[in-house]
Amino acid sequence: MCELAEHTCKNKRGAITRAQAEAKKRLLKANGKVENYRAAVSRSEKLQGQNKAVGDVLRRCFGWRGDEYQKELAGTYTDTPRNLHRAIRTLLEHVDAPIHAACGGEIAHAALNPRFKDEISFVMAMSHESNQNCFSFTDRFFGATLEKQAKTILHEMCHAWLYMSDVAYEGLGGWNSLNKHNSEHNPDSYAVAIRDLGK
Repeated sequence: MCELAEHTCKNKRGAITRAQAEAKKRLLKANGKVENYRAAVSRSEKLQGQNKAVGDVLRRCFGWRGDEYQKELAGTYTDTPRNLHRAIRTLLEHVDAPIHAACGGEIAHAALNPRFKDEISFVMAMSHESNQNCFSFTDRFFGATLEKQAKTILHEMCHAWLYMSDVAYEGLGGWNSLNKHNSEHNPDSYAVAIRDLGK
């Protein structure tokens, strides 16, 4: 059971609620786009317009290449579009669940990638429990744009509902070295993809 000092969020509930609503909006839009992309790729259609844009997001966030559907390598490649679609559907099931929260302060940790050992990450939130929306939000969260706040909620929900562990954060060391294998369980890969597909 989530036991946080929720009184610390007394005047910040509105921002959390708006970010949660934005996260849901992004999930709904991303869900439709990924469904269409999967259908087009399974029919071996040339990717154009929106489907090409989805492929670009999958490549940037997961190292995915659509032509991997055509390869028959007995499971060597992950099915990134399917995994993203499953993640979106799971998050949609839980995005309306109440968010139990503590607010304020800072949370920092060492770099996720040992090659960037001198890099310290300051995060906007932290998930405390599996199978519930139980998060601490830092002062950075409340100073961020609505888009960044929604992405943060999506990221924390990936920890809570999909049991993912951080591999790399967007814009920090290690992000550009993500590939279809090490991004498969990286919450920020999913959160960034949903953020961008949900526009």
